[in-house]
Amino acid sequence: MAEDPDATASQLSPAQTQFLKDFLGYGGAASGADGYAAPSAALMPVWRDARDSVGEQINALENVLRGSALPLFEGIAEKGLNGVTSGQLTAMQVALIELDKATGPARAAAIKKTGQAVSEMRGFLSSNDVLPLLDENPMGVSVSIRSTLASALDKIESGLVTVREV
Repeated sequence: MAEDPDATASQLSPAQTQFLKDFLGYGGAASGADGYAAPSAALMPVWRDARDSVGEQINALENVLRGSALPLFEGIAEKGLNGVTSGQLTAMQVALIELDKATGPARAAAIKKTGQAVSEMRGFLSSNDVLPLLDENPMGVSVSIRSTLASALDKIESGLVTVREV
């Protein structure tokens, strides 16, 4: 007969239990059937919705920019959202897809990778020189790339905390 992992976990010291939670994603009785944090179904839709919203905003701005005589604006319009974000949106999405698919020991690595992707995306939002120009564009098009994506990152980060604590 297989040993009950929750019974075994109750015999561990607090430091050992914390190690299991932090590094392996194990959360005891509330975790998934394999002893690792259960998948968080809510994280990918949060990112997808934010990305779609930003995409719609950029599309509206692109339509106006294409009619501009300013080379910078025309260049932004031609490159689109992916040109502005340098692949950061895709990297975030890949991390979330991998998180949704990961089970067992791979789950902890996926949680860590997603946390790193969130940190990198936050750094990108705060350091990219073009994003403020788009958000505060003089063309009269409402754009909120930084706040829209930052809000999604907050929700994803909260979801990661919940997954880690499961």
